[in-house]
Parts: sequence; C-alpha cells; structure tokens
Amino acid sequence: MFPDPETFSLDRDQSKHLGLGAGIHYCLGAPLARVEAQIMLNGMLDRFTSIARGDQAPQRQLATNLLLGFRKLPLKLIA
Repeated sequence: MFPDPETFSLDRDQSKHLGLGAGIHYCLGAPLARVEAQIMLNGMLDRFTSIARGDQAPQRQLATNLLLGFRKLPLKLIA
C-alpha cells in the first residue's frame, strides 16, 4: 500500500490509510499495536517531566465513523 513501509515517516500521505478496521476486516495486529502505543506513551511520560502544548495551534482531522483525532498536535517535551 505504501512505498517503503518499514520506514517511520511523519509526512507520509495517509489518505488511503485504513487504521485497524472494523468487523470482519478488523486487524489481527490491533492488540499488538495498542500494546506498542501504551509502551511508547509510558516511556515518554517516564522520560519527560512535562508535556505542554506547542506554540502552533492544533489541527483537527475530519471526523469519520472510524477516526477522530488531530492532523497536527504540536507539543513541547521538557526533560
């Protein structure tokens, strides 16, 4: 689906992204993805003493039946 899928890229075009799906198309790797996200977030909270809003305004993405979140969420991480 994506060129060079093994590379972490924040500016990748995600217009065809399917997330974790739903119903019979639910991703078998969803529980692993959730555990990885939990480990990453706990690691960030352990490493940084403070996480604050960045200088720029956040940008919400268009809400769909499956997704609700931010296109951009600038943060300041203070060690």
